[in-house]
Amino acid sequence: MKSIKLLFVLLFAFTLTTFAQQKEDYSTDPGYFDYSEYAQFKNVEPKTAIHLEGPMLKAISKMGKGKGEKISEMIAGLKLIKVNQFPVAASDLDKTENTISLMDKKLQSEKWDRIIKSKEKESFSSIYVKMGEGDNYAGLFVVVMDKNDDLTIVNIVGKIDLETIGNLSEQMH
Repeated sequence: MKSIKLLFVLLFAFTLTTFAQQKEDYSTDPGYFDYSEYAQFKNVEPKTAIHLEGPMLKAISKMGKGKGEKISEMIAGLKLIKVNQFPVAASDLDKTENTISLMDKKLQSEKWDRIIKSKEKESFSSIYVKMGEGDNYAGLFVVVMDKNDDLTIVNIVGKIDLETIGNLSEQMH
């Protein structure tokens, strides 16, 4: 009976800790960009949604120890990875391009540096970085609209190491 009570108390404590950790507010972090304010994203369910916060990222980094020390350290320095992929109807392409343009203006007004912009007939992408303290990057923001009319938005918050991200991209092709 005592072991059941102890198990219940531990489970309850773990649940409270987990919920407390999920309540962190990243909106004040310099690497966070809130794109949910744009009308096009309100009340729209993303096709794909990934939301990884600090505790999960630290667990992932521990799993990667020994396989790639720099990558593991980079992941441990992150606070949030948020990825959303939205469907874009053909009739909404102009509206989506306008929204992307508005986001671009706001990002640049908030001192995000656009490091890549690519626009082709059937696709568009922009990558932005935000400086943090010293020579460290505090955020990475990516917007991609592809030929399948999907809009993908990625926001990575925390200590960003562009060299390690580049090496990881090369390894994964």
